[in-house]
Amino acid sequence: MKLRRDKGLTLVELMVTVAVLAIFLAVAAPNLTAVLLKMRLEGVANELRTDLQYARSESIRLKKAVSLASAADGSGYSVTDSGGNSLKSVAFAAGTRIGITTGSPAPSVSFDPLRGFATVTGGFTLSTTNLTPTLTVSTDSLGRVTECASQGKFYGVTNPC
Repeated sequence: MKLRRDKGLTLVELMVTVAVLAIFLAVAAPNLTAVLLKMRLEGVANELRTDLQYARSESIRLKKAVSLASAADGSGYSVTDSGGNSLKSVAFAAGTRIGITTGSPAPSVSFDPLRGFATVTGGFTLSTTNLTPTLTVSTDSLGRVTECASQGKFYGVTNPC
């Protein structure tokens, strides 16, 4: 008589597989949260960079000075024209743990309506609560927007501050 072997996993094999998977996830999970936080920080930096370019183009289009200023508490920023009209406002979600490092006065950049040059140049330093590297998005006097990272290469940002 031929012995027939059932196809499938035994309970012991399944328990060993689950244990190995649990160990792998326990090691990888802390690193994964840091990666996600860095990606969020880079996403906010890209949005800020785009909004600085938007403020520059709106300044030329509207023929008015347009400025981008951070909130006093670093929880977001707004784009306004010289008449005080709000063109765009961005507030960081409470759960993102990302903010603009503020100084006194709060960072602000203004653009000239004639050529789009930055009349007030400045930088916005973005940081997170649990991560050491910071990203700085700044403008030069010609209105060009640049990014740099405090600790060398930071995913898509290769310029060190």
